[in-house]
Amino acid sequence: YQVGSETGPIAWAILLWTALRDAGINSERYEAAAMRAAGWIIAHCRADNGFSGGVFGFPPYPQKLRWVSTEQNTDCAVAFGRLHLHDATAHAATFVHAMHDAHSRLFAAGLTPDGARNDLIAADANLWPYLAGLANAAVLTPTLAALGWPRGHPNGIGFSAASQGIWIEGTSFAVLALRRAG
Repeated sequence: YQVGSETGPIAWAILLWTALRDAGINSERYEAAAMRAAGWIIAHCRADNGFSGGVFGFPPYPQKLRWVSTEQNTDCAVAFGRLHLHDATAHAATFVHAMHDAHSRLFAAGLTPDGARNDLIAADANLWPYLAGLANAAVLTPTLAALGWPRGHPNGIGFSAASQGIWIEGTSFAVLALRRAG
């Protein structure tokens, strides 16, 4: 499965490169790398709704990953924003906002490859938008409740509402979100 490229991890690389750029470390080189990576996502992964998952396999015949992830579009919105790519930022952020259900105050995980809404309650799809400034703190209580915290997993949260165990990375982001919310 690791043969290919996904939008979210590429966006995280962009975030690293822009942080190094902003720290004055090889600024031009990291800016260029970040812009090249962003250009690849925009050219190869832009979908009608947000940015698709990426590609599986190598050229000349990579398979397009047609699912669209709330978490990965959150990553893209922040990364593109750091590069001042306003149209791409808005495209990703619009998708994230479209995945929010006002009634439950939760975000769907995204879209399946056939375009159906994936209503899985995933920690990253619900915590990242808040941490990225794309949602307000009102999402935290229903998110943590849906993920079984503190009742089901008093020591942390799982990856999704269906998880049986604790997801360390997700728990760390939940703590960061709660801390930020005060």
